Amino acid sequence: ARASKTSFLARGGIALSSVYLLGYFGQQIIFGNPAVQFILGFIDGGDRAQELVSRVNYDGAVTSGLVIGASFAILGFNHWKEQRAAQKDTEKNKALEAP
Repeated sequence: ARASKTSFLARGGIALSSVYLLGYFGQQIIFGNPAVQFILGFIDGGDRAQELVSRVNYDGAVTSGLVIGASFAILGFNHWKEQRAAQKDTEKNKALEAP
């Protein structure tokens, strides 16, 4: 079966948003630890690492969650549409076979 373009985009949205959410929660767990903050103070580039990680924020996580929800809605709609088309084809074939 061939996947529609919208299903392909929805799956990509789920994958990329999931990676963002993993990064967000990983950042919260790892960089929220006081020991990690202390160690980064002694490492060259520790400030740069904290700056890069700070770009992953709550608003982006909410947006990612919404993208995942919308992507699942698109996949559900496409599945419903495919089932409906298959049901119509079945009914059409039965009507053609009946004498």
